[in-house]
Amino acid sequence: MRPAATAGHRGVVRQFLVKIGRDDDDRVCGTVARNGQVPAHFCGWLELLGLLEGDAEAVDTMEKGADR
Repeated sequence: MRPAATAGHRGVVRQFLVKIGRDDDDRVCGTVARNGQVPAHFCGWLELLGLLEGDAEAVDTMEKGADR
């Protein structure tokens, strides 16, 4: 789990374009486009959350490397 933001904590704004629909079996499916990257496909809420969380963790890792 990520730590809570503090007064001295820098935040990063991430932009996502999420297109959500339903497939023939009534499952949630769609695409997530992140910061101009190629859209990633998902099918199900857990896959969507995994894509969003994975992007956040990647940005956090890059920020920590830049702080050293």
